[in-house]
Amino acid sequence: PAAAFIQFCADARMIDAIKVGDWLLHHRHMSVLEVAELARRDLWRPGARQVRRVLPHLDAAARSMKESETRALVVFSGLPAPEVNVSLVIAGERIGIVDLLIRCVMLVLEYEGRQHADNIIQFNRDIHRYAAFRRHRVEYLQVTNEMLDRPKTLIHRVHARMVELGYDGPPPVFADRWAALFDLI
Repeated sequence: PAAAFIQFCADARMIDAIKVGDWLLHHRHMSVLEVAELARRDLWRPGARQVRRVLPHLDAAARSMKESETRALVVFSGLPAPEVNVSLVIAGERIGIVDLLIRCVMLVLEYEGRQHADNIIQFNRDIHRYAAFRRHRVEYLQVTNEMLDRPKTLIHRVHARMVELGYDGPPPVFADRWAALFDLI
């Protein structure tokens, strides 16, 4: 899998390499060290140079490609990097695992995929978790696939919510770093 991931990076966009890389790491099909060593040792491999640019952006805690995509959009826009799949405890109550947490403003980003509606256990878990968010005044934004189809709009929405919650850091920037996310590595 590590060699295949390196090959994938030869012709991949940064955002796709992050999504696939996170998935492979999370499922323990490869490690960052294994990929880095293989790319260093075998410079002849297509993708060996490109994969080095991807490795710092990977996170094995991501449980889905959509979480990885959302995280990458936030990070490459220049907003604070969210924590991934954090066990959130508020006032001694374990609320649950949240997809992404922007801790500086306590904003949760939750990707809402079809599996949440199709699995009754997950659906009920989500209802209870969202009720706990409201009870403890934890702000959250549900992210859908349609929102991911309009990445700048999504990031503007995330930033606006952060500002409402007291964020006084820099706004998102949609310049070279942002564009690199959608370009070939």
